[in-house]
Amino acid sequence: MSARQASKLAVDDLSALINCLVSLGNRVSNGGSTAMASLNLGFVEARIVHAVGQQGGRHSAAIAKELGVDPGAFSRNLKALRETGVIHMDSLRRLALTEEGRKLYASVSAILIERHQRLLSALTIRESIQLLDYLRRLLTTLPALSEAPLLTEVGSDTPPLHPTQLEPKRSWRRRSHDTGLNDGRTA
Repeated sequence: MSARQASKLAVDDLSALINCLVSLGNRVSNGGSTAMASLNLGFVEARIVHAVGQQGGRHSAAIAKELGVDPGAFSRNLKALRETGVIHMDSLRRLALTEEGRKLYASVSAILIERHQRLLSALTIRESIQLLDYLRRLLTTLPALSEAPLLTEVGSDTPPLHPTQLEPKRSWRRRSHDTGLNDGRTA
C-alpha cells in the first residue's frame, strides 16, 4: 500500500469515526429529549439535574464545563430549573437540588440508567469500560480542535500551510469609494 493510499484510508477512517460519533450523539440527545418529555424536562435540563444530583455543591461553571454544554444554553436551562424550584444556587454559585429536585433526580436517573443499558447492550462490560476510556482520551484532544487548521494536500510532500501563510482574500464588502458614495455609507 502506498503512502497516498494509507493517507486516504486514514482520512476515510477518520470520516467514518466522526460520522459515527456525531450520529450517536444526535440520536442519544434526540432520544433523551423524548424520554425526558414525560418529566417536563428538556435533555439539557435533565443532564443538569443528573450532574447536580451526583455532584451537588459544585460551582455552576464546573458543571457546565463537565457537561460540555454551551454556556448560554447552560444558563438558560439552569435559570428555568431554579425558577421551577428544582435547583438552588448559593451566593458562591454552588448548585444543590431542592427536595423537589431530589425526587426529579431519582426519575431522571432511572430513565438514564435504562437508556444507557440499552445503548451499551451490544458491548461486554470490558468493552464498555474500554469505550469509556477511549472517549475520555478523545475528550482531552478537543482543545486542539479549536486551533487553526493546517492546510495541505493529502499525500503531498509540501509542509502544511497555516492559514496565516495564505494570501489574504479581498473583502467582498464595498467601500464608499467603490460605489461613488461620499458620505461614508456602504452599498
